[in-house]
Amino acid sequence: MDAFANLSRTTHEHRAWPHHGVLMLLALLVFFSGCEPRKPTSGEGATTNATASTSSRDGALEASTSATTDSSAKQNARESSPAKDAILVARSKSLPENPRRIVSMAPNITEILYALDYGDQVVGVTRFCDWPEQVKQKTRIGGFIDPDMEVILSLEPDLVIGMVAGDAKIVDKLEKANIPYAFLKMDHFDATYGGIAHVGALLGADGEGKKKADALVAKMRQDVHKSATASQARLTEQKKSAPSALFVLGHKPLIVAGKGTFGDELITLSGAKNAAANLDGSYPQVDLEKLLQINPDVIIDATMTPSSANTNDDFWKSFGSLEAVKNKRVATFEDPSLLRPGPRLPEALERFSRSISPEEK
Repeated sequence: MDAFANLSRTTHEHRAWPHHGVLMLLALLVFFSGCEPRKPTSGEGATTNATASTSSRDGALEASTSATTDSSAKQNARESSPAKDAILVARSKSLPENPRRIVSMAPNITEILYALDYGDQVVGVTRFCDWPEQVKQKTRIGGFIDPDMEVILSLEPDLVIGMVAGDAKIVDKLEKANIPYAFLKMDHFDATYGGIAHVGALLGADGEGKKKADALVAKMRQDVHKSATASQARLTEQKKSAPSALFVLGHKPLIVAGKGTFGDELITLSGAKNAAANLDGSYPQVDLEKLLQINPDVIIDATMTPSSANTNDDFWKSFGSLEAVKNKRVATFEDPSLLRPGPRLPEALERFSRSISPEEK
């Protein structure tokens, strides 16, 4: 079971948590959308399985489709049984050739669509979609956990794109309404690059979406490499060994990023060691005893609270024996929305790495 499936399971196992603890987990799903999709029951069609097509799309998902293929063959290709895919995990049997009315069911999907210059085709977004600024003018379809199907239907979309976290029954609802859909899972950097490529491929049979996606991914890889190299070089220049870093996502309970998560990748790319790498679970809860035991050199706090910087500073004052607190190495990650698996991940890494290896004054 992957990191986000574990997170989803944790949400159900801890229903007795304080209300803000549950909200914290829901917020994590917003930023790190990617839980395992609902397992189909017997009798459900292939379109609800965790499968995807890598051979449809008239050359978008597979370059081997010839421009001279006749229209009936193209139609058969678009409606073929989906092949297994780790990123495009659920899709309708048929997909539009050139979607013009798209509903986005996740903030990172919205950001990807705008980054690929398809914002004009977006007709509906979730209440959590807040970037870029233009998206605030779009119709809201509810949340990715509680979408309003009536609103979605009223928008007459020819394609719905989302993440597998959220309403487990949405696939069935879209099937009944005969609305084409595609749901993806992006739970690490490489999966994000692949997810962007998939979204680009879904946007048109002319291949323009794929070209833009390929260019975006190439730029992201370049920027990530640049930030990671610079951060690791700063540590070398300062003759510092890799510090241990704790990426905090919630205070009460204290929730941190464990092994195999986006936070873990941000830490290691920055040249540090994840202080929570040996803890069980992808997003483990850490009690006081365990916190004192792992005693990180650096703490990066992305907890979402009003006036986050001041609130986070006040929280850590009571942990004065920690190395990170004593040495004033507690940093607040003030814009957790950058952590969404999408086009702004290089910016997230750049900000993150500055906390791991700050410039010497």
